[in-house]
Amino acid sequence: MPPPFPVLYNILERPRRRSAGARGDRSLIRSAAPRFFTRGLLAPVGRFVSPGLLAFLAPSCSRGRVVKADLILTHGVVHRGVGEETPAEAIAISRGRIIEVGDDAQVRRHRGSTTPVVDLQGKTVIPGFCDAHVHLLGVGEALMNDASGGSLYLDLNDSESEEDVVQRVRVRARGLEPGAWVLGRGWNQERWTRRALPDKRLLSDIVQSNPVFLVRSDAHAVWVNKRALDLAGINARTPDPPGGRILRMPRSGEPSGILLDRAWEPVLRLLPRPAPEERTAGLLLALGAFAYRGVTFVQSAGSFNHLGLLDLGAKGDEEAETFRALALGGRLPVRVSLMIPGPSEAAEALLQRGPEIGLAEERLDIRAIKLFADGALGSRGAALLQPYADEPGNSGLLRMDRQEIARWATRGLRRGVQIAVHAIGDAAVRAAAQGFADALAVAPGADARFRIEHLTLFDPADIETLVKVGAIAVIQPGFLAPGGDGPMEERRVGPDRAGRVYAFGTLLQAGIPLAGSSDSYERPIDPLLGFYAAVTRQDAEGQPTAGWHPEQRLKRPEALRLFTLGAAYAAFREKETGTIEPGKWADFTVLSRDILTIPESEILKTEVLSTYVGGHEIYHKERARPEAGAP
Repeated sequence: MPPPFPVLYNILERPRRRSAGARGDRSLIRSAAPRFFTRGLLAPVGRFVSPGLLAFLAPSCSRGRVVKADLILTHGVVHRGVGEETPAEAIAISRGRIIEVGDDAQVRRHRGSTTPVVDLQGKTVIPGFCDAHVHLLGVGEALMNDASGGSLYLDLNDSESEEDVVQRVRVRARGLEPGAWVLGRGWNQERWTRRALPDKRLLSDIVQSNPVFLVRSDAHAVWVNKRALDLAGINARTPDPPGGRILRMPRSGEPSGILLDRAWEPVLRLLPRPAPEERTAGLLLALGAFAYRGVTFVQSAGSFNHLGLLDLGAKGDEEAETFRALALGGRLPVRVSLMIPGPSEAAEALLQRGPEIGLAEERLDIRAIKLFADGALGSRGAALLQPYADEPGNSGLLRMDRQEIARWATRGLRRGVQIAVHAIGDAAVRAAAQGFADALAVAPGADARFRIEHLTLFDPADIETLVKVGAIAVIQPGFLAPGGDGPMEERRVGPDRAGRVYAFGTLLQAGIPLAGSSDSYERPIDPLLGFYAAVTRQDAEGQPTAGWHPEQRLKRPEALRLFTLGAAYAAFREKETGTIEPGKWADFTVLSRDILTIPESEILKTEVLSTYVGGHEIYHKERARPEAGAP
């Protein structure tokens, strides 16, 4: 089967060669010391890209000599991403960085006798999309499963009911030996006619000889049968583990078959783990799929077990080791910033060694730890200050309190490691905000850039604290799919709180930095969908007509910054990427339409034509024709 995009495939499969003494040898690991304190307890450490280097690269002339470009692109609509200014026409690139942006005549001065010149033919260029929160292995496994015809697990995204899922499991089990696992992912009871969570009864009756493990679409709940529970030793006497919840049958107290968050870890550890070569293949497929969508920089939130799930009790530091090997082998087509999930042995290892920044010619950073303060709204595990509107006796699951978050944040500050906290519900957001404030009291003025992953629902009383600590809200506009009867989130929290769900406009006006992400966990989600949802507050079919809570819409330049400069800032990389300016990495995306000016209804019809990283085209839909007369 031929690769879907041969140029990218070749880049992925053929490591870059380096000669002895090449610059790759001295760019393996830049400073591992703490480097993101601008004032306070710790003195600053030299920046990975020094102001002197940027000053050398930025001017169009150096000592009276015009710098000759390695590549020039002309006749385009180039949005620099620094405001609502008039677009430029052309870009000149040298040594992987931008040396000039302006009109065609201005940029042509950098053309040498052998400089390739690409005619963009009026197409639009934007800063490369940055996705601030993805799960690369989960995406890679989904792509591998698709390519294998579903041999790895059952794809349940289109399931219509509990009975539909059970019948699919029954068919799969017939082809397996007794005791072999039946795996699946993607079920979502909100898409079923009866929106109730399933339980183990029907699943256990139909499939008795094989353990079953089915992951909900949000990766925060797992549905298992009795055989799987028995193998893991989970019964009526098993207490809820820290950070997890075993849902139970009303009268007997027996496990219902639904395990939330860390409650499914004992079952997960019984599954066969992916082989190292399978993980590597999945990661490369995922990275290729993001390049196909115009993404030049991803921030991976971890997911290094089967079906894209985390096992915080796993030993070792395999994820960092695998990404490091890919980077040093020249096999990362896009830039990656890795977040290590914690608390875990791997997170402790990162705190011990400190951050690794700029590995392998600036392709990989390992500098952050992601913690979990709660679960998800879909499985009612997000921690709320008030009970769920559609389950009044339940306020969710607070996995980590203020004190524990403060301890981790303080340790991160001392070691130069960024701390990110998954917090969806308002109770979890409050715990994160207060924990960050407690930590900053130890190091006032530190440029910590604490992150709150998701920040779906907040209480207005916590806005001041969020602003004070400089917390970055890493948001997922693409999750906003309201449809005709409103989104699932509104059913969970009720109409009184719904105006504070995905309230991007309120957060932005308050001065909270926003970073856009897809939170792709299965198939990659197009950043254009997130851009569209942030602008329109509608689903892909244009519903509701006026937009859901339209007062929270973002202007188009604001929505673009989510997935460019905002995401770059969340990873301490705003000086290197996120805009098209001299001195920055030549990372940009060529689009078929101008998403800043076309009608809203045409945004999702836009295609990615090319993706450039470091001035190299790592993906193209159709090769742009060389300019007439160009060498």
